[in-house]
Amino acid sequence: MADPYVVRPDSGFTKALMALGGNTLNQCYQCATCSVTCTISPDDRPFPRKEMIWAQWGLKDKLLGDPDIWLCHRCSDCTVHCPRGAAPGDVLAAARDYSIQHYAIPGFMGKAAARAKALPMLLLVPAVLIAMVIGVFGELDLGAAHVNYEHFFPHLPLQVFFGVLFVLALVFAWVSSTRIWKDMNRISPGTPSGSIFGSFLAVVKDILTHSHFKHCEESRGRFLSHTLTFYGFLGLFITTCGVVVSYYGFHYYPLALFHPLKVLGNVSTIALAAGLILIVGDRNAKAGTSETSTSRDWNFIVILAAVTVTGLVTEVLRFANIAAIAYPVYYVHLVFVFALLIYLPYSRFAHLVYRTVALVHAKYTGRDLARG
Repeated sequence: MADPYVVRPDSGFTKALMALGGNTLNQCYQCATCSVTCTISPDDRPFPRKEMIWAQWGLKDKLLGDPDIWLCHRCSDCTVHCPRGAAPGDVLAAARDYSIQHYAIPGFMGKAAARAKALPMLLLVPAVLIAMVIGVFGELDLGAAHVNYEHFFPHLPLQVFFGVLFVLALVFAWVSSTRIWKDMNRISPGTPSGSIFGSFLAVVKDILTHSHFKHCEESRGRFLSHTLTFYGFLGLFITTCGVVVSYYGFHYYPLALFHPLKVLGNVSTIALAAGLILIVGDRNAKAGTSETSTSRDWNFIVILAAVTVTGLVTEVLRFANIAAIAYPVYYVHLVFVFALLIYLPYSRFAHLVYRTVALVHAKYTGRDLARG
């Protein structure tokens, strides 16, 4: 059995964190300004001071199993007030990025989603698969007088194709979650209280209200941008589920322009687009200062923005009945939807999974109650 009192530094891990955006970690001299500044850090074993020294020492096992790297919402308050420019927010973001790679199943997907150069290949895979399915089940008539996406890609094959792969992605995400939960119990066991389900419901409430972002000083605008993006995506998800029910349950499709589901979808699209614009503007404004954006961040933003734009254009072209453009745009839209949903366990989307697990763990073990 390994001796728990023996420190086993991994210099390769430290270098990997630096390559993922935490290149300032060696500037930290443990003054603890970051932990004092952070408004959401517990008084007991506060972050991010301990995480900074673990990163410097290359303590991979401790840092990756540390739930606190996910409790951090990257307000950047610590980074702004750091007297040495060590950017603790960037270091913890790098640790989260590495964590996604480490726990991802299969592992190569976690690494691919973190590389900007891999984005074309990540899009080529669904492009080929979707084209093959359309070739078998669909038909392409660019001269059609009326646009009918069901003729191009019939609904049943479409839903089976995306449904099966999305369930598989959720299974991979679940397995990864159980792995990180096990490591969190090892690093931060705490004293379990209540039930995991009760803790989960409390966390869902926090997520829906985005309560943690309200404590940020440096990034107050992040509350609005993330809220718009979150609820925009949630609204589109509800719309999609509603359309499926309408189609199979009531045989009502396509929806009229002012149908409640159509209105919800359009409002959600506008909210999502506004949120993305604010996020991109905020990241560009902070570039090289209080926050470093990684390839995984930009890959996700590009894919989500592409889904939003192509989805809106697809709808407009259906009403305009311009088949020659509508079908190709719809095809591109499906490619980006695939990349958004099926790559969930490996993209920036994985933050929603891992952060939820960490927040549930914190509530279940009483960690969140340690805040003064």
